[in-house]
This record gives sequence, structure tokens and C-alpha cells, in this order.
Amino acid sequence: MFKKSDGVEKTGRPEESALKAEVKMEEHQLDLEELCGRLGTDLVQGLDESQAKKRLEEYGPNAVTPPKTIPEWVRLLKCMLGGFSILLWIGSILCFVAGAIEHTTVRFPQNDNLYLGGVLAGVVIISGLFTYYQEAKSSKIMESFKTMVPQTAVVIRNGERHIISAEQLVVGDLVDVKGGDRVPADLRVIYASNLKADNSSLTGESEPQTRSTQCTQVNPLETKNLLFFSTNVVEGSGRGIVVRTGNDTIMGRIARLTTTIENQQTPLGKELSHFIRIITIAAATIGVSCTSASLYFGYSWIEATLFLLGIIVAMVPEGLLPTVTVALALTARQMAIKNCLVRNLEAVETLGSTSCICSDKTGTLTQNRMTVAHLWCDDSIIDADEDDDVVIEPHEHTWNALSRIAMLCNRAVFKSNEANVPITRRGCIGDASEVGLMKYFEDRVGSTMQFRTTHEKVAEIPFNSTQKFQVSIHRNETENSRFVLVMKGAPEKILERCSTIMMHGEDQELTDQMRQAFNDTYLRLGAMGERVLGFCDYELPASQYDETYCFDTEEVNFPLDGLRFVGLISLIDPPRASVPQAVAKCRQAGILVVMVTGDHPITAKAIAKSVGILSPHSKTVEDIAQERGIVRNETENSRFVLVMKGAPEKILERCSTIMMHGENQELTDQMRQAFNDTYLRLGAMGERVLGFCDYELPASQYDETYCFDTEEVNFPLDGLRFVGLISLIDPPRASVPQAVAKCRQAGILVVMVTGDHPITAKAIAKSVGILSPHSKTVEDIAQERGIDITQVDPREANACIVHGSDLRAMTPQQLDQMLLQHEEFVFARTSPQQKLAIVEGFQRQGRFVAVTGDGVNDSPALKKADIGVAMGIAGSDVSKQAADMILLDDNFASIVTGVEEGRLIFDNLKKSIAYTLTSKIPELLPFILFMLLRIPLVLGTVTILCIDLGTDMFPAISMAYEGPESDLMKRKPRHPRKDRLVNMRLVTMAFCQIGAIQAAAGFFAAFVVLADNGFLPGILFGISHHWNSRSYNDLPDSYGQEWTYGQRMTLQKAAYTSFFVAVVIAQWADLIICKTRRLSIFQQGMFNHKLTTSLFFEITVAWVLQYIPGVNKAIQLEPMLYQWWVPALPFALLILVYDEVRKWIIRKLPNGWLERETYY
Repeated sequence: MFKKSDGVEKTGRPEESALKAEVKMEEHQLDLEELCGRLGTDLVQGLDESQAKKRLEEYGPNAVTPPKTIPEWVRLLKCMLGGFSILLWIGSILCFVAGAIEHTTVRFPQNDNLYLGGVLAGVVIISGLFTYYQEAKSSKIMESFKTMVPQTAVVIRNGERHIISAEQLVVGDLVDVKGGDRVPADLRVIYASNLKADNSSLTGESEPQTRSTQCTQVNPLETKNLLFFSTNVVEGSGRGIVVRTGNDTIMGRIARLTTTIENQQTPLGKELSHFIRIITIAAATIGVSCTSASLYFGYSWIEATLFLLGIIVAMVPEGLLPTVTVALALTARQMAIKNCLVRNLEAVETLGSTSCICSDKTGTLTQNRMTVAHLWCDDSIIDADEDDDVVIEPHEHTWNALSRIAMLCNRAVFKSNEANVPITRRGCIGDASEVGLMKYFEDRVGSTMQFRTTHEKVAEIPFNSTQKFQVSIHRNETENSRFVLVMKGAPEKILERCSTIMMHGEDQELTDQMRQAFNDTYLRLGAMGERVLGFCDYELPASQYDETYCFDTEEVNFPLDGLRFVGLISLIDPPRASVPQAVAKCRQAGILVVMVTGDHPITAKAIAKSVGILSPHSKTVEDIAQERGIVRNETENSRFVLVMKGAPEKILERCSTIMMHGENQELTDQMRQAFNDTYLRLGAMGERVLGFCDYELPASQYDETYCFDTEEVNFPLDGLRFVGLISLIDPPRASVPQAVAKCRQAGILVVMVTGDHPITAKAIAKSVGILSPHSKTVEDIAQERGIDITQVDPREANACIVHGSDLRAMTPQQLDQMLLQHEEFVFARTSPQQKLAIVEGFQRQGRFVAVTGDGVNDSPALKKADIGVAMGIAGSDVSKQAADMILLDDNFASIVTGVEEGRLIFDNLKKSIAYTLTSKIPELLPFILFMLLRIPLVLGTVTILCIDLGTDMFPAISMAYEGPESDLMKRKPRHPRKDRLVNMRLVTMAFCQIGAIQAAAGFFAAFVVLADNGFLPGILFGISHHWNSRSYNDLPDSYGQEWTYGQRMTLQKAAYTSFFVAVVIAQWADLIICKTRRLSIFQQGMFNHKLTTSLFFEITVAWVLQYIPGVNKAIQLEPMLYQWWVPALPFALLILVYDEVRKWIIRKLPNGWLERETYY
């Protein structure tokens, strides 16, 4: 009867590859009779209840199935058993077992083992709860999708209206919707009355989209006869047939793809797992070996268990994982101050590992503040900054026509109550390009709102990404016309609809020469990084369009072709000031930055150049072609006037005449060539170019009673008069070029991904440094050599401007080949769906990829990237939930700041781990020597925990505040296999060098205390059996004094204390030397006040633990004489001198043996 969507099975989890595929949907193309036959429904009666019930049972509820989730208790259990926890649990259980046996077999049992077991269990539980809390803070993406799902729906079954739960809808149901409703499923529209839907969450279209019963596009996302699940109806009412539900809907596919993409373990997570594995294996190996040896030497199994416990506690850095988490949290807090809100703590370090940044252009690299840069009319480019009366006068008639279109074909408005605010600072509501146009003409002409009131709008077709133009019809109170149609849009789209062009106040035929002039100007403005808009108009004849004419924007009962082209206006969205520096940092750090944008490739290239994504010397195919001399073509009696603006090439297609010097002329091939030259020239400046045309609707056909229909379109959209071009530029943020330069210096590839025209994208990329000054594309090389692009070997170009249509046609293998062939990339005219393919392509090259995004469609790419970066201002809730980090200011430079912080925290974590591991050897050796040499134990297991969880934690955390030793953005991104968080050099340095000195300090201090009390070192060997025996109450010391068991235990606790204090003092020196890995402490300085404070914290804790009554007894310490603090001081000094000498040799002999063996 009907089928499920392609790639989604009736049950089970859909394959990720199927979800990534283009949506295959034909329900919108079928005639209603065939569709109803397939779905078994009736257009009037709908389904009957039995059919609906059967389908609901067979296909399940209309809901997006959440992925299988791990029960909370399982997640908690994993946190309790992960990392080092297993070893500590084993130790805790052994303590309780040993304590229980001791209480049943020993006459005077002690509670030490029970206390230790409780402490170990407490450490594991607190650490596990802390980890669980951090993981629970990670949001669940499905929750954000659920907020988009409606609760109820109005359905027609058995010919009657019912309000039911939206989850009970099935394929074939008839559903009514009205303004304010959320669409409950994917619907084929069968009735529409002024129906408009907000598809911005799905397609990115900012304007409400008109819905009708007509199939207008094969692409389901662009046709007018579909309503999509979870989008909002903003106006009108309608009825539709449910064609897809739940997982099969377009939104359901995105949700499933986002949640199907598995969370990859972060680089830091991999490093910590690697470290935990090493320590666990080492602890288990040493523990089992020593336990076996102790049993072999004749120790009881309880004593052997004591050895195992001591080794486990000594080897496991109990405070390390909390230290890492707190250090990351502190860094995240610092990043939040710098407008980077980190949602996943491990993403802090991941950002530092980034080697490629794929960045949106608009609003991220640029300011999203479009400003008119150039105008083109009468085959002349006018600089927006020099448009005074002297410049304007020769073009007065055409300029007036162009300004009329730009002011009328515009939905932007000024905010109320800001009339006294300067125009440039006045708040506006509307699209950035339209705001730029409105502000420009408000300043030059004035009274934009009054002008619109005078020319009342009677019909409008909003801009969308398919038609790439916007058209509106206005009253035109002249003798022969009541309405004027004005249009603006993508210049090429506007030009397509024009047959005439206004030149010097006259309408002329839009010749090929004029079209070429248009293209040249368009490309030139786009190459400057400006966004170019085309403008045209058409005065609707009063004889056809009188006062009563009813304009219909659904059926479109007015002309959209044969318009008059008026001109181009370019605007620039300047790159953010911090972006070029951020991109440069990425380059320096070995991170590839890629621009992904919907702009024209020329504009995208210009912006990418300006921020440094394309280096100054990079060349694309187009650059090479340009160098070789190749030119690439891109394509009277009236009551109403039709005005149109849009993509210049689309506007020109609809024109047959052009206004030149106030007269209408035929749009000749020569004029079309002039158009193309101008279009390309403006686009090459990074400007966004818009084409403008108009058409005065004849009053004989469009009289006052005429009803315009924008659905059926009962007015002309071709044969219009081309008026001109206006280019706008979205200037790069001031910080962007410097940020891009930093990325370059850091070895980070910055890639621009934009929806703009390739020419504009290239210009912006050049301006911010994404394309380097000397970079060349295939086009550049072809132009230099004067040959066709196909004759250029792509391997000669080091830069590449990739058009979205070309990307769509590429296989993954072709994409990989392209990414290997070039060094700099700009992706232009791309869709959000293509971001996922771009991210995966760079990941296949072995890069750590960061990607920016703001829409629902971006969420799969954000989830797939090593670090997804959502926009805090422009981002949707779903994109923010899918991301690891949110840019609070939408500024690219903030990403580069995050990269720097990520690199710094990786370095500081290395230092923190080196500091933490150093005390492991002095904690381990007392147990090994106790077993092998049978000397009294000079360090207790509880005392070890006092070091790991007491004196060491704050100093280890304070290392997170340490400043960098050098410019972190001047080195390449770390290699994941070569530059490990914990490597053999670090372990050797901590264990065999500094750790050995600390162990010597501890034994020396303990032996001093024992010697002062009568037990010289020589007598200690071999006496552990008698020392620990309760039956020996007359053990003689070196001077013949006899010691009872209780006296010996008190002295042993004093030895514990002296060993503990010696380790603390040695850790003082260790903390200071760990501040740097190469520089002298005198070069680095003691400017980390948190670390300086932690030095005193260590001593304070050590003093409190031994001198506060009750506390010392609980942890088996004894107050000791203050002179017993002194023995460890020479060892601390030795550590400082030894490491300073080591670092001095490393600096003097770079890459020498000592650096290779000890530089961690």
C-alpha cells in the first residue's frame, strides 16, 4: 500500500550511511489521485479508525525514536569501576577481609585495616560520584529535538475532525494546520489559504516560506507543497496528507543521524586511558610479584596482603583524575571569560590538538554587518563612498530607478523610537543585506519608510535559495501606472529575468555586451569579498493592473520576466578583527582552517584571502585560469510597478531590456558581457552582488481591480528591465586576519565553508588570510597562462575553491584526493548537509577537526567533528546541544583563543602528572625494602593517602594556572602517537631521578628519627619480624635499651611522620621544577600566585596532620621535634640544582642526548 522511506527499516537502528544519503522522496511529485491510491486514504473522509489503528500497531507511533540509552545505575556503576577504581576496590576488600580475620584470630586486634578499607572505599565512591556528575552534565541531544515536537494534532478520520496526540498520527491521515501550529508530521499540502511556514530550523531560510498545492521543485526541501515535521506554521491555514512520520520524516532523519554518530573518545580521554592502563599493569605486576616473594620468604598471608595493599595504594595516583577534572574545569572557566563556553570538559584539551578548523564565513569570520560598497548602473561602477552629486549626476535617472527598487524590494525596518540615533548605529530588524541597503539609501535619499508608504506593497514573493530572487509589486501613482514591480536578488538570477536595462535614465535592450559588462562587474565586486545584489523593476501597465487588481503571489499573476535591469549593489561583511590572527595561529599550529559558506565562490574566496584561510600566495584553479587569460562566464501605461532583486545572474535571465542613462535599451550580448565583467569584478573584491530590475505593469492588463496571485503567478517574471547592480560587503572582523595568521603559524589549517558565491568567498578568504597572498587556484593558473581550466594540472595549484555543486558530485575518494592535492581550501555555495562530508574528509586525512555551525542541519557535522563549535548568538538549540563548545560572541578569533588554552592545559597537565608521579617511588620503596631487607616499615598506607589526597592535590591543581614557557602557537599540532601525555621520558624522570632523590630524603629523615631514639641504621636490617611482634616487649636498640611493642609502634609512627614530612619538603622542590620543562625557573619566574600559595598549603597540611590532637592519632602520625624537619632540606636543594643544570644543558645542546632522554 505504501512504503517506508529509503534507508530506514521498519524496526531496528537505521544505518548511518543510509541517513547520510540525500533524501529520496517522491510523494510531492505524484498527482493526488495516485498518492491517495498508494496511501489508501480519501481526500475528504481521511482514514477510518480501524485503518489508523492497524497502521499505528504496524509502524509504531509518530515519534523520533531515541537511541538506546544506558541506564543511570549502569552509568554510575561504570564510574565506580572505571580507571584506577578496580585496584582500589580490590585493596579495600582485602583490607576488610584482613581486618575481619584479625578480629577473629588475634587477641588484641587493631582497626587499622578496617580504617584503611573504609578510606579506600570512600576515595573510590567520591571519585566515582564526581565523574558521574560531570558526565550527567553533558546534555542529551534528543531532549532538544523533543522540544520541537508538537503534542497534539487536528486529524480528519471518518470525515470527522478529532484532536489527538501527535504520536498517534499515521501515514495517510488528513491533518489540518493553522498559524501558530507546529507541523506534526511531513505533510503533502492539498489545501492552502495564505499558508506560510517557518522552515529556518530545517533549511536555514530566514523568511517564512509560502506553501501551496503545487509541486514547484523536485528537491523536497525546496518544493512548496510539503510541510515538514516540527516546523512552525506562521500564517494562514491548510490541510495535508501525512506522507511520513517519526523517524522517516526529514527532521527525524537529522535527529537519528545526529544521535547515531558515535561519540568518539577525546584525545585526552585516550591519553588518560593509556596512562591508567600502564599504571594498572605496573601496579598489578609489582603487587603480585612482591606478594609471591613475601610468601616465599616465609611471611604470613596477612603480611603478604599488607604488602599488596601498600603497593596498590603507593602505585595508584588516587588524586590524579579529580586533579585533571578540576584543572580542566578551571581552564574552561577561563575560556568562558574569553567567550568560549565549554560544554564537554575534555574538549578543552581537544581544541588544543586541533589541526583543522572549518569555519562559517558570515558572522564568524565577518561581522555580519553588510555595508553597501559599490553600485553598477549605466555600465559604470560607482564607489559607495564617493557617490556625491558630481558622481551621481551623469547616472541620475538610472540611479533613481535603482534606489527605488532597493528601497521597495526590501523587508528590513528600523526599530521604533530610534529616529534621533545616527543611521549607522540605528537598530534594525531584517536580513543583514537588506539592512545594509536600507541604511545606505536612508542616508543618501532619506525617508525610506515614507517612500514605502507612498508606494504601497500589494504582492510579494520572498527570497528563497532555489529561485534566488525576491519580487514585490507596489502602487505606482503615475499617469499610466498604478503599480511598480521591484525585484532584488542574486545578480545572475535578477539578470535572467530582465530584457531591458536602464542606462543613463533610458531603457535599452539588454544586449549580450551589457550582460558581459554585468558579469565583469559582478565578479570584480565579488572578488573583493563583497556581497553583490542585483536590482530590477517593471512598471505594471495601468490598463492591465488597475486599483482593483488582486495580486496573487501563490499563482503569480504578474510578470517576473522581461523586467528592466537597473543595477548592482555590493555590500561587505567585514571579517571579525580577531579572525586573521586566529587563522594565522592555526596555520602556525599546523591546524587546517576551512571555510564552508553558502556565499558565491568569488565572495567566499575574497573573504578567505582576507582572513588568511587562503594564503596570499595560494592559487585556485580560477586564479590560474585568470593568470592564463581565461575569462569564466557566470552565468508605458501603468498602475503598478514590479520590482525585483536577487542573484545578478538570475535577475539578468529575466530581463530583455536594460536602463542606460535614463533610456530603455535592448539587452544585447555586449551588455550582458559588461554585466558579467562587473559582476565578477565586484565579487572578486569579496562583495555580495545583488541584481535589480523592474517592470511597469500595463494599466490595460493590470488595472486597480487586478488580483495578483503569487502562487500561480499571474504577472510577468520575464522580459523585465534590468536597472543595475549593488554590491555589499560584510567586512571581516578586525581580529580575524591576525587570528588566521596565528593559526598558520601554529600549523593549523583554516578552511572557509560558506554559502556565498565562490568569487566573494575567495575575496574574503584572501582578505583574512585563509588564502595566502601568493596562493593560486587552478583558475588563477589558467588565467595567467591564457588557457582553459581543463588544461591545468590540479596538482600545480596549492589552493582550491570548491563549489557546492562540485562537492555534491564527488565521491569520498575524489574528495580525499582533492584534499591531498591542495594546501588551502574554500568551500562556497555549500549546504549545511555538506559540512558532514567535509568534516569526514579532513578526518580521513588524520586531522583533528573543529567545525562551526548554527543550524539544526549542522548538528550531524558538529557531532562528528572532533570538536563541534556552535554559535551562541545565531545558533539553534539543537546545534548548541550537539556541540562541545559554544562561541558566546560568534567570533572566529575566540576559537583560536581556545586552541591556545587547549595547548597550554596539555602542557600543564604533563607537568601536573610529572609532579604527582614523583612521590610514587618514595611511597613504594618502604614496602619493598620492608619485605626484602626486613627493616621496619617507615611509611604507612594511610599516610600515603595523606600525600596523594591531602598535600599533593592543591599543588597539582595549581599547575593549571601556570603560564606558557614559549609561544604555544609557533609549534605544530601535537602528534597523537608521538607526543603522549605520559611518555617513557616522563616516567623515567619522575620515578628514576627526582623520585629516587625523594625516596632517599624520606629514608634519611626516618633513619635520623630512629637513630635519635637509639636505633642506628645498622641494627634495623632483619629485625622487622621482632619489631612487629606483640610478644617481643624487650627488643634492644643500638645502646641496649629495651623497647616494648607499644613503644616501638609509637616510634614507628614518628618515623612515618618524618618520612611524610620529608616527602612534602621534597615535593616543594618538585613543584617548583615542574613549572618548566625547558626554561630555568629564573626565566619563568614565580608569577603563578596559586602555585606559590599551594607551597604554603602543603606545609600547613603537614603541620595540621601531625600536631592537631586526634587528627594525628586517626592517621597514625606522631608530633615530632621541629629539628626533624631539617634532614630533608639538602635533598630539596639537590633536586632544584640537579634540574636547573639538566635544563641548562638541554637549552645549550638542543636535540642532544639529555634532551632526547629526559625532556618529557
